[in-house]
Amino acid sequence: CGKTALITFLCQKILDDELEVLRIHSGMTSLQIIDKMEQFITKANTFIAPKRLWIFFDEFNTTANIGLIKEITCERTLLGKPLPNNLVLLGACNPSRLKMRRDGNENDVDQNEVGLPIDHYEMQQLSNSDRLLYTVVSIPETMIEHIWDFGFLTPQAERKYIETIIGQCESDLINDNSWYQTIVTLICGSQSYMRRTEDVSSVSLRDVVRYRQLYNWFQKSIRSRTTKSTLSETVRASLLALLFCYYLRLYSRKNKRQYRELLEASLPNHLNGLNIEKILEDEENDFIKRMILPKGTAENRALRENIFAVLICIINVIPIIICGKPGCSKTSAVQIVLNNLKGKKSHDKYFQTLPELRPVSYQGSTTCTSENVEKVFERAKKINEIKSDTYLLSVIVFDEIGLAELSPYNPLKVLHSELEIENCKYGFVGISNYRLDASKMNRFLFLACPDPDVDDLSLTGQIIRNSLTDNTTYLTNGMMLNLANAYLDLFMSLKREKKNENYFGLRDYYSLIKGIVKKFDKITDDQLIQSKQYEIIRTEMKINFDGIIDGSIYMWNSFCEYLNRNEIINEYQPPNMKQYIDQSLKHRNGRYLMLISETESLFDYIERYLNKHENNVRTLIGSQMCDDLHKESYGYRVLMNIILYAETNITLILRKMDHLYGTLYDLFNQNFSLYGERKYCRIALGATYHPRCLVNDQFYCVILVSSKDVEKAAAPFLNRFEKHLIHFYDLVTPKQLKITDSLLNWISNLLQLRSIPKHFLLPQHIIVNFNCDYVCNLVLDACEKYSDDNVDMDEKAVTEYCVDHFLRSTNIRFLFIRVDYHNEQNHILTLKHCIMNVFNEFIQDKQQQKMGLSSKNIWILFHLKRNLLNDEKNNVLFNGWSIDMIDDLNQDTTQLITADILQNPSYQDVIRQTQYSAPGIMFGELLDRCLSKFRYNITNSSLQMDINLRRNHLLQSLINSELRTIIGEKIEYLIKNCQQ
Repeated sequence: CGKTALITFLCQKILDDELEVLRIHSGMTSLQIIDKMEQFITKANTFIAPKRLWIFFDEFNTTANIGLIKEITCERTLLGKPLPNNLVLLGACNPSRLKMRRDGNENDVDQNEVGLPIDHYEMQQLSNSDRLLYTVVSIPETMIEHIWDFGFLTPQAERKYIETIIGQCESDLINDNSWYQTIVTLICGSQSYMRRTEDVSSVSLRDVVRYRQLYNWFQKSIRSRTTKSTLSETVRASLLALLFCYYLRLYSRKNKRQYRELLEASLPNHLNGLNIEKILEDEENDFIKRMILPKGTAENRALRENIFAVLICIINVIPIIICGKPGCSKTSAVQIVLNNLKGKKSHDKYFQTLPELRPVSYQGSTTCTSENVEKVFERAKKINEIKSDTYLLSVIVFDEIGLAELSPYNPLKVLHSELEIENCKYGFVGISNYRLDASKMNRFLFLACPDPDVDDLSLTGQIIRNSLTDNTTYLTNGMMLNLANAYLDLFMSLKREKKNENYFGLRDYYSLIKGIVKKFDKITDDQLIQSKQYEIIRTEMKINFDGIIDGSIYMWNSFCEYLNRNEIINEYQPPNMKQYIDQSLKHRNGRYLMLISETESLFDYIERYLNKHENNVRTLIGSQMCDDLHKESYGYRVLMNIILYAETNITLILRKMDHLYGTLYDLFNQNFSLYGERKYCRIALGATYHPRCLVNDQFYCVILVSSKDVEKAAAPFLNRFEKHLIHFYDLVTPKQLKITDSLLNWISNLLQLRSIPKHFLLPQHIIVNFNCDYVCNLVLDACEKYSDDNVDMDEKAVTEYCVDHFLRSTNIRFLFIRVDYHNEQNHILTLKHCIMNVFNEFIQDKQQQKMGLSSKNIWILFHLKRNLLNDEKNNVLFNGWSIDMIDDLNQDTTQLITADILQNPSYQDVIRQTQYSAPGIMFGELLDRCLSKFRYNITNSSLQMDINLRRNHLLQSLINSELRTIIGEKIEYLIKNCQQ
């Protein structure tokens, strides 16, 4: 609103003093502030009275060191030392104001924002300061009495500022006073419209300065390109700069239409009927025609606008942020611009006059830090300093900048100082699915990518079809329109429900079209295509719109309605889940798989199935240890493993790597770069190293995610995969389930003893790591052993194998590792897969060398507390592992009680066992448990400790004295002679 300009004018023009502007941001440290102040003090001491030095602290309430600012401004001291009298201190602060709610809903502040709303789980973690329009800190009470509300510029004052700024435009704009006043009026109207539509702080005089810069550039560019138009260069440049600054940032079509009407109403009479939007489209098309686009690129409205805006902002060193949902051509547009602007080596003659772009890529995440972002700017600075025959311009491509905004380390604080108009020396493109706070948005030219309408979707589908096949006999434009309408209906339905509304996205729609076209193209017989066309469409809908929400049903019904063929709704049913998985793993030409389960233990079934049907499978499990989650070194190690695996023809299974998935987006996109018929992708290894990694043609990735984690996952992550929800009946046959149920009943009957307390004797007490899924996995092991096809299996043999496994006894060779089962349960899954990966590689190596397997065993020793087992939930299955329950490692445990004695509800056979006799090792424990059944009503709670001490003293006396033999004989006599 002109604070800095006003103070500059006051100091330099009126008072003839000097002004120093100290731009404060959240990344500025106290040492930096002190260092700057010492420089100012030294400078002020050189002045001769009455000359003064004015210091302007801009946005001083954005730093946590506001206490130091308070000391300087209110107490006029620096670390206790008085400041010179000729220092004049001023400051400006951002208002503490909540983001504007357009719908009146207190709980949903971002419903109408462009791009994705902040996730529900992220919203729960936001404090009030995170929901503010500006990211600010509280102002100390001492400073509040010095604050004066500058307010907003009045319309008259703002017009004066705009007239002054626009008057500095080059060429003959100011010479034509009538058109000059028209442009000033249009800019004033645009500023006012944006405040009404978005927020009162959504625009500032920075936008007017950008307009001046863009007008000057468009003048030169139009003259250089010699494009034909009925409008003069001045009018075209004026309107294009206006549309660039304001029109492209609007999200809804309604707002865009209103803005066009506002402009057209203010144009002079000789421009009545001028199509404002066509001027922009013609300019966009002129730039696109000069470019080489990748095969199959859909030149839709979103791509045209993105390319146009990115190119012009980079050339003019204007920071730009592209905000929109996944799949709206944000990254594609940036790559196309970078690939076409090669300086003198460019394909187009006009592009040869522009700088050669050198990208500096950075992948934002919720764990990135300000130090990483600073390193990116340092790299960009070094590129600009390279001496070359051509003009080199470094371009910082900050992908997923919206995720960095959610980082607790506030990494974007660096942008405040680096992206100021007078400081910015690099091209800067931020790609985001989320909108940033207003203080950062003001430093960008904002480009909104709206959701596509049915015409955009249909056009994109047609272009994808035409790029893949020449046969459009059955895949007509009408068919593309029906598919677009079906997808849009699903999208609007989820949006109305407001739950998982971004679970499906444009990438799923594009993949649907590609899958249908490829399958149609494989069939050469026209009659066969005609009979199978709807079966193919139904199958592809299930492939691309499945998971925790089966969107394929809604889409199929909608598609049939648009065809007026409701009778075929129930005629075509999709294949079963095993067929989908087998098809994906066999052909490996579709998207990577995301398999979702409602229980963690089901993932062991999935891994078993994949290992059975694939020769080369590897599993990587993300560590859940706090030190690993917050250390970059751990992330680097895991990413290096993934890079090495991607070079081979393996199936890689990933689990629990949420903190690393963001850095693998380029790999998950499968939009690989081709060099010498080899595929490459970029994986972000920190701020300065983004290697181009080789990807094998047969490499395939499978992500395993629980359904509860899917609800928390980011939409950009979900939209990159073919998603399916897996159930037990998808992987286990009814016959195997029947055997599992009989075994569970057998275990239950084994534990049904009379006179035992609740939760005392549980399956976990006799079978380590027990749960129902463990039993089912054991059945699968037996089925594979006794039957190759799992059809003609011997049920009796399978049951006996499992029972023998439960009651089996073996000699311990050695212990591999000890685990506290209750305190370290979160790490058991990682431990298991680390061991299995090493063990599988050992076996594979032995098989390749045609050597026999050695008798080496790997053991994990779980330390259990039986009284806590009923509270533990186990989801890690050790299928294929031998299980032993060891009661005491310090004593002889070879004398085990047989199953028939345990199944007998009487204690008569048990008491005959030597362990429970008076000399036996278990007598003390048995006596302790018996005495613990006595309950006393204690009226005085202070005596409870004394009673327990007395009880323990008596127990030790009974166990360790000669009374032990007498008591044992009497108890044995009573039990042997009692009547059942």
